[in-house]
Amino acid sequence: MDAVDVPSQWEFNCNLEVNYGSVENASIVYAALAVDKELQPDKVKRHMSVSDGKLTVHFEAKPDSSVHRLVLL
Repeated sequence: MDAVDVPSQWEFNCNLEVNYGSVENASIVYAALAVDKELQPDKVKRHMSVSDGKLTVHFEAKPDSSVHRLVLL
C-alpha cells in the first residue's frame, strides 16, 4: 500500500525562542504563561518548554487568518 499525504488541519506553525539568561528566569515566565489556557483550543495548540535558560514556544493553528493574528500578537 502506498503512503498517502494527508494535509494536516494545523497548517500554520510558529516557533519562538526567548533567552532569559537562566533556567530560573525562563521557568518563572513559563509558569506565568502556563496558567493561561488557549482561548480557542480547537483552533490553536501551544507547546512550551524551558531549556538552557531559554523559553521555547511552538504554536500550531488551523488555517484561519484571525487565529494567525492572535498567535503572532
